[in-house]
This record gives sequence, structure tokens and C-alpha cells, in this order.
Amino acid sequence: MPSSQSERRLLWGGAFAVHLPSNCIDASELRQVPDNQEVYLHPRHDQSVMLELLEPLAGSDSVESAAREFFTDLADANGGSASSRIVECRLLSNEAWPLRQFAYLIGEQLVAKYNESARNLVQMHILLHRLAEHSCDLAVTLNHPISVCSESSSSSLLDPESAWQPDELISRIVESLELLDPTIFNA
Repeated sequence: MPSSQSERRLLWGGAFAVHLPSNCIDASELRQVPDNQEVYLHPRHDQSVMLELLEPLAGSDSVESAAREFFTDLADANGGSASSRIVECRLLSNEAWPLRQFAYLIGEQLVAKYNESARNLVQMHILLHRLAEHSCDLAVTLNHPISVCSESSSSSLLDPESAWQPDELISRIVESLELLDPTIFNA
């Protein structure tokens, strides 16, 4: 995703900033989004990026274990995903932020949308960053369908040529994510 195809987005009223694809749609313009989330949708492909501010997961002493637990929680929230597996989980760091590390998890879930019976195989790219000084975890989830059932409502929302490339998007987020106003954690 070349920089000409991304733009800086302010999140949570300007408390954070990140570069996201310029063609993404702010989901809050279409539906209610919880205050702790920012959700962006691909206009022609059934992809989404969700950023969430969360309380640190209890019992997760490392950022990698927190990412694994977050993935498991997503599977449960997705109606007990028919199948889920973690493909990879590792640490990423940003050279500009030597003390900041992200857990990067790639997982797959077989899920249905809107309580449909048709199930789709979705690859989930999860970044999890622990903001220990603020008692907060920042989770970023890119939902990337890799196999869609023809009976699914998602089957009409697939334009592989225009799809965001997960590795490029994740790199862009790691490189550009900024905390601009730490008073967001004082609320």
C-alpha cells in the first residue's frame, strides 16, 4: 500500500493518529460503534480494520499471551467460531519506538455473518500493544476473508484486485500509530 494510497486518520477524538488506506469507510457513518472502538471498512471487499482500547486481559502477563487470549475471545464473540487456529504469533517492534513492542498474531476462523448458516474462512491479523503506563491494551484487527461461501451475504463483497494487502497494512499501522493525547486515559 504505497503512501499515496493512505491518509492520516485521527482516532478517538484526536487522541491517536494512524495512517490507513485512503479508500476506507468510517463504519460510524453507517452504524453505531462502541466508544472504545474505531472501525473502518473496505468499500469493495469484505475487509475491515477495527482498533480497540481495552482493559488489559487478566492473567496475560506478556503481550503475546494477551494477543492469543484476545483471538480466543474473538472466536467466542463470533458465535463460537466453527473452527479457529493460530497460524503465527510473534513480537514486532518499531525502530522509532525501541521500547514499544506489538504482538502480531495471524489466525484463521470459520465464521458466519449475521447468524447465517454459510461460513466463511477469515484470516485475522491482530496487533496488540500494551500501554502499561495507562493500564490499557490497544488491539488492531484486520479481518481478511480468504474463502467465502457462495451462499454468504459476503459473496457479493469480494473484489480481490482492490483488497488491502495485510502485510502492507499492518506495517503501515505499526510505523504510523501515534498517541497524541494521553489524557484520553484520564476519563
